[in-house]
Formats: sequence, C-alpha cells, structure tokens
Amino acid sequence: MELLAKRAWPFVAPVGLGIAVLWLLVPAAVRGGDLPTPQSPPVGASCDESRVRLVWQASVGAGPYQIEVAEAAGFDRIVWRGSSQTTTVTLPPLRAGRRFHWRVRRGEIVGPPSEFETAPDPVPY
Repeated sequence: MELLAKRAWPFVAPVGLGIAVLWLLVPAAVRGGDLPTPQSPPVGASCDESRVRLVWQASVGAGPYQIEVAEAAGFDRIVWRGSSQTTTVTLPPLRAGRRFHWRVRRGEIVGPPSEFETAPDPVPY
C-alpha cells in the first residue's frame, strides 16, 4: 500500500447522486516530487575546473542516471555526457572561466537544469 500511495493521486468524480474517490496513477514526471533535482554545486557557484562534483536528489525509476553538461542553457552545445548508478559524478577537467549548465535524466524523467561557473585561470605575473 505504501508504494501505491507514493504513485497515486486521489481524484473525485461524480457518480449518480454521490461522488466516488478514484486513485489515478500519475507518472513521476508529472508529480514533480521524484525528479533527479540538482543539489550541488549550488546555482552560480564558482568551482575549480579540474574538480567539479555534481550531486543530485535520487529519483524513482530503473536504470542509470544520464548526466549532460553544456555551455548553453538550451543544451545545444553539450561538452560532457555520462552516466552514473549513484547520485553523484565527478566531471573531467573543464575549461576555466566558463559558465556550464547541467541536468540529470533517468529514463523519461528529466530533472530541472542547474548551472555553475569554473574559476578563471590565474593571471600570470
């Protein structure tokens, strides 16, 4: 019953002279509570380009998480794509002084995007 309660919403429908409460199964992507939501780094954080670790909230579903990192918010310039069985991944070194956008997918469920920046290269003296 606990599993059903997490995956169902009540729906009240008129029936004859009364009403009936029906339980509708609603996909997690519609409910929103089970999305793989970015947790770290915080939005807009400045990170060392050689050690960016992405962390997100677990979501329902089967299979690995698919992670995309892009230089554009529309995800049309993907710079890294990978997968993870856990809720964390460490990226390979990225270009310094850039803003990156990232999102996580599990099956058909896509979490909201987030962003971080890599610290600029130090200025040589």
